[in-house]
Amino acid sequence: WSGAYVDAAHPGCKREIVLSFGGTNGKLYGEDNLSGAAECSGSGAKRWDLKVRLEDPNADSIAIEELLISLTTRKRKDAKTGKAETLSARWDGTGILFPDGSKWVKKEFYVPPETDIPVMKQQQLR
Repeated sequence: WSGAYVDAAHPGCKREIVLSFGGTNGKLYGEDNLSGAAECSGSGAKRWDLKVRLEDPNADSIAIEELLISLTTRKRKDAKTGKAETLSARWDGTGILFPDGSKWVKKEFYVPPETDIPVMKQQQLR
């Protein structure tokens, strides 16, 4: 679980889990663009951190304490109680899979999309 992750919905934004020596408690560190844009680049990032828990160091699921912002969408939640909620996510072999279907890929497994896509030329009509 420990390490850096790539959040495709928020490119360039920090997503990192650091666990205690025992491997069952830790923090999820992240950052978001202050302007509200999805991408993080340059200056103007808002840093945040959340508590995480594992049943044991080899657990297949992780509990993440969410506050007033959704962890995956980074949108403000409807705060009825003002209390923290626990989000449960699972390891799928290459990253963290969240209940809404989004995934953060661990950096060591991340393969960037190809950017050299050939452009189709429009054929002239005769």
